[in-house]
Amino acid sequence: MRAWRLTIARAALARGDETVAGIASKVGYTSQSAFGHAFRRAFGSPPKADARS
Repeated sequence: MRAWRLTIARAALARGDETVAGIASKVGYTSQSAFGHAFRRAFGSPPKADARS
C-alpha cells in the first residue's frame, strides 16, 4: 500500500499538480516530513527532486 501511494505521489510531482505538502496530504501523509522520509527511502531522492519546476 505504501509503495502504491508513493508511486501516485511521484507521478503527481512529475506533472506539477501541486505542492509537495498538498500531494503528501492527498496520498495520506499527515506530516510532510514523514512523507519526505518515506519518499527518500523508496526512490533515493527527496520529493523536490521529482517535482516539476
